[in-house]
Amino acid sequence: MNEALNDLRKRINEIDRNLVGLLDERVRLAGEIGKTKVRDGVPFFDPAREEEVLERAQGSSDGSFPTPALRRIFREIISASISLQKKLVIGFLGPEATFTHQAARECFGSSVEFRAFRTIPEVFSAVERGAVDYGVAPVENSIQGSVFATMDSLVDADLRIIAERRLSIEHCLISREPLDQIQRVYSKDQALGQCRSWLAKNLPNADLIDATSTAGAVKIAAEEEGAAAIASALAASEFDLPVLERGIQDVRSNFTRFLVLGRPDCTPAVPEERARTAVILSISDAPGALQKALGPFADKGINLSRIESRPSRKKAWDYLFFIEFAGHENNPDVAEVLEGLRANCPLVKVLGSFPVADKLD
Repeated sequence: MNEALNDLRKRINEIDRNLVGLLDERVRLAGEIGKTKVRDGVPFFDPAREEEVLERAQGSSDGSFPTPALRRIFREIISASISLQKKLVIGFLGPEATFTHQAARECFGSSVEFRAFRTIPEVFSAVERGAVDYGVAPVENSIQGSVFATMDSLVDADLRIIAERRLSIEHCLISREPLDQIQRVYSKDQALGQCRSWLAKNLPNADLIDATSTAGAVKIAAEEEGAAAIASALAASEFDLPVLERGIQDVRSNFTRFLVLGRPDCTPAVPEERARTAVILSISDAPGALQKALGPFADKGINLSRIESRPSRKKAWDYLFFIEFAGHENNPDVAEVLEGLRANCPLVKVLGSFPVADKLD
């Protein structure tokens, strides 16, 4: 029995040595690629190429190794390889242990440097001035809708959407207090809204108080008697607080979409079949103006995946339209539609063509 076990362990040790040798070789090749990127001015972060690597690794497996774990391992291999080419700095809506921090780690792995910012506009500003290489910010939730601070920042900033990431959101009630002694519940306004029904049923008399972040709410709950927080299990572990209830969001299939933002000179190539494009439009104040602006999309068979209006903040009752659609801005049909929009709309701002998150999950 012991001899058989020792033989198996010897085989595993040999496999481990081979794995390490292959990783060393991969890193050396990645270093050569890094030199080429520097010479040719190619961005170091290439989400479409990275997804190809993940898909190829997944396809090479016979299924014995769990797919989510395999993807996480290769995400870290990619992250470590990039860190040897360039030390990327990633800004995100902080503090640490928020859902945005989690999304940033899923995009970039753990070998980059993460820097937390208090507000979404601060994340955008840091990317614009080069204090960080990329920024990560939430843009919409499947229950609560759009994150207006991100949408407004997209209007003002000279940045491009590089990638997007969808994250499944599980909200937890976190507190040292028993349920019947909780007087106040802290969380981000979006999280409170996503748990409205559960809170009304289980904590009808508790005060619901907006916090700057879900992780910040947990910090308050850790310090204040009678307080609880709604946040992730990760945030609970960061502050060593018990999770009283898991999955308290009103809708189980609760997702938040996050954007990765970069400067215009940091935009990687995106294959046409993976591309989604986002634009901002303003239209003339005239009957049928919106129909006239959107009609060419239908004429070219371009699928609109999202359209939403926001006040322009320039004058009363003046609106901007955020539009996302399938296809790359360099596609001839898409380019023709954009040219027509520029000829007829007061404002057309292309926010970027980026890999679709459905194919990145």
